[in-house]
Amino acid sequence: MSIENELSSLEKRDDSNFFLRVLKYFCPWKGDTFSDIVRKVIFIASIVIFCISLGELIDFYNGSDEELQTLAKIQEFEPGANENKNAVELPPENIITPEKMLPKWYELYSLNQDIIGWVKIDTFRADKKDPKTCFINYPVVQVEDNKEYLHKDIYGNTLESGTLFADYFVPITPFHRPDIITVYGHNMRSVGTMFTHLGEYKRGVKFLKANPIIDFDTLYTNGDRYIIIGAYIANYKESQDNGKVFYYWRFTDFDNDKYTFKKFKEGIDSRTWYSNNIDCNENDQYLTLSTCSNEVDDLRWVITARKIRKGETEKDIEKMVNSYQKKEDKDIYLPKCWRDVWGQVTMYKGWDY
Repeated sequence: MSIENELSSLEKRDDSNFFLRVLKYFCPWKGDTFSDIVRKVIFIASIVIFCISLGELIDFYNGSDEELQTLAKIQEFEPGANENKNAVELPPENIITPEKMLPKWYELYSLNQDIIGWVKIDTFRADKKDPKTCFINYPVVQVEDNKEYLHKDIYGNTLESGTLFADYFVPITPFHRPDIITVYGHNMRSVGTMFTHLGEYKRGVKFLKANPIIDFDTLYTNGDRYIIIGAYIANYKESQDNGKVFYYWRFTDFDNDKYTFKKFKEGIDSRTWYSNNIDCNENDQYLTLSTCSNEVDDLRWVITARKIRKGETEKDIEKMVNSYQKKEDKDIYLPKCWRDVWGQVTMYKGWDY
């Protein structure tokens, strides 16, 4: 067979413009077969989806940086943190301060009159030597609508992380402090803001012993500390646990016959991942921090702490901390929806899960 016959079986070389050939290769063109058209449409759709996803990812990281900068600025208002500031400077005349509000709150209250307190876990830092790297160190607001600050900062601007807020059901006033104050905050996963890092209390008893104390002051208190008595998973829908719900957020004042101290303590003791020998009674004051737990949709990860009593020394606190023990999984009450997914086991999948 001659060389001419062999060459005649080859396709004619396409000498058209290079960019035109590229365009024909990736875009549907006259004369394409059906399979070519399908391939090209799928390719174009993939490129579009990639570009949209990339744009969203860039927006996410840019937004995260902006949020972190905003929150860092807010943390500078921590009452009493900066001794160089004039803490006794009165607010403007048009702002009426609550009776018995302490002077250290004047600056922050002048900024936002919905402020009711500040929560901090001082030992829990990215850098143990740098107090500015504290993971949980935020103001707390209280308003009639719990949803108002879900995605709003204390300046009134949109903020995905929102602001920590105390349940409105029982107002905190100069004359009444609920037996239990419940504070809510978002779990922002990889952003790491608000109550995201509360999930690290799932890591184990060693972490709990290293970070057992929560600082929480209202406008009317100074230096109140709380020691953690429970860390647990809770459902808030009856459908998640065969009709059973531990309404931890409805325990406010123990004089309510339906929400007694006994039921409150039993609910925590059965669910907490860690046991302890910390004495608690209905005359104590309590603080609950609540956020989402993402191992199963619509569950909550809850930390409850008891206010350290007057007269309790650092040695007393040390004894209480040393009493923390990890409970056996079989001894921990977990909602049915958790057991259906993971079984009767506790787990830590990372703070950003």
